[in-house]
Amino acid sequence: MKKLAVLALTVIMCATSFVGCQKLDLTEEEEDLIVGYAIDCILKFDYDYVDKLLQVETTTEPKTSKKEETTEDETEVSDTTIDETTGSLDIETDENGEPVTGSKDEIEFVDLDIAMNISGFNFVIKGYEIEQVYKGPDGNGSKMDAGANNNFVLVKVGVKNTTNKQNNLNMLELNHSFKAIINGKSLCDEQIWANDYTLNVYEGDFEVDEEKTLVLAFKVSKSITVDSIWLLINNGDFDSFVAVNR
Repeated sequence: MKKLAVLALTVIMCATSFVGCQKLDLTEEEEDLIVGYAIDCILKFDYDYVDKLLQVETTTEPKTSKKEETTEDETEVSDTTIDETTGSLDIETDENGEPVTGSKDEIEFVDLDIAMNISGFNFVIKGYEIEQVYKGPDGNGSKMDAGANNNFVLVKVGVKNTTNKQNNLNMLELNHSFKAIINGKSLCDEQIWANDYTLNVYEGDFEVDEEKTLVLAFKVSKSITVDSIWLLINNGDFDSFVAVNR
């Protein structure tokens, strides 16, 4: 922060050096306001300062893009649905963890492909597994370990190239985020693992009509019995709920 203050003062000095011989008489409060404004302007273009990022368009288009049109089935979810303090949803559910039909809290689910909204690919849910240790869909990948007291809820996702040429999927270039809602209440963040089968950080090429099974991993306590799973997906444009069936 000291470095930023020095930089801000340098900017101010450079700016005032071109106002002729006229001297600016500022109070301490006015100086603080100007320094604060200058720092804020600098931080907006500091890409290491996440909270102040601007949405800057790049000159090159990513290989993977959003689908051009959305459908009427897409559901935008209000931010007030989630209690960020407790990590829970205030949704009325039945004994199976499903939203109560006709209640004010009933939500609308969409297909995963709609929620992902990525051109050139089709996404489908292929069930889920609950494991403490996981080595990928074929059992030969790098190991993920949830720890002695936890399990992974592993949502399996089929991803298929729908174009007539080789297609690259780079999730790191996109702005997707994933949360799992366990039993209609508990909110779990996505797990990030450096491997070749985790969807949220996946990067790789797909041949024509090639389909791969990737996973989304969420860590839960072993004390929790998983009765239902929903995904809450934000694709950078809108939020969607996706139901996961085993």
